[in-house]
Amino acid sequence: MQIPMPLQEAVLRALEGYSPAVLAAAGQALSRRYRQEDPGDMRLAGAEEAAAYAVFRMPATYGAVRGALAYALEALPELSTAATLLDAGAGPGTVMWALAEVLPALERCILLEREPRMASLGQKLAQAAPRAAVQTAHWQAADLSAPWEAPVCDIVTAAYVLGELEDEAMLTLALRLWEHTGHALLLVEPGTPRAHGRMLRLRQALLEAGAYLAAPCPHSGACPLPEGDWCHAVQRIDRTGLHRLLKDGALGYEDEKFTYLVFSRTPPCPAAARVLRRPVQRKGVVQARLCTAQGIREVTVSRRDRERYREARDWTQGSRA
Repeated sequence: MQIPMPLQEAVLRALEGYSPAVLAAAGQALSRRYRQEDPGDMRLAGAEEAAAYAVFRMPATYGAVRGALAYALEALPELSTAATLLDAGAGPGTVMWALAEVLPALERCILLEREPRMASLGQKLAQAAPRAAVQTAHWQAADLSAPWEAPVCDIVTAAYVLGELEDEAMLTLALRLWEHTGHALLLVEPGTPRAHGRMLRLRQALLEAGAYLAAPCPHSGACPLPEGDWCHAVQRIDRTGLHRLLKDGALGYEDEKFTYLVFSRTPPCPAAARVLRRPVQRKGVVQARLCTAQGIREVTVSRRDRERYREARDWTQGSRA
């Protein structure tokens, strides 16, 4: 997967005037903070960090959101008719770009962002979008830890935002976002043990608030994973030439691990089972670890079961099974 060419070109134009060395240093500082178990306050240190984000983190965030949205649409196919978006902690508009690629009916986007530099960058990038919904997006200055106002929207999103908040503030924000959700709420965080644990608390709070759990879980019961284990999906993202140069990376891609939750106002069609780890393919068999309503199952699918075997060969970590 790669970010859309109009966005890639807009990012390159936005980076004019910044030296590769400055961008690389700022990007490495950002990456270190994102990799920390407790990233804390992610306020930008300067304009160069906003520019570096567009190179270092925007592709990965875009890929994770696209991946999570694909799983959401499997459980909620009617979500494809969503016309309005509210994105909390929008950064430079990454989530909006990802949803605009997939949701054909999207016509109005409201983006909440506290960092003026991020919002300014996002507005510049949006002018290159082929969709009017992106070009005309409404950017609203908002600190998510303080009171803010917005209308109810069909789909509400928060990607790589909740991890910056303390537990109580995180729960308060998630419930506030649910109040503004007309149909579906999509939450995306890094694929780390800490994020998994915090997502479990969000999961319970939103279920108690009356939300239906659409994905990734095939059930609404207690998580069957043992302590120390965690659930996450993986999305492969193509690196641009600039991305490889600044990261000094030899590979033409990177794999973004992410954890996510999708809640809905109406009953979904959840997966019967979810692939927890990368399946192992051996001669004539596929072995996989699955999460099911009955708990964790280790399965082996043989070539003798032709239809199931064909399906299993396409399984990936995080996919339906």
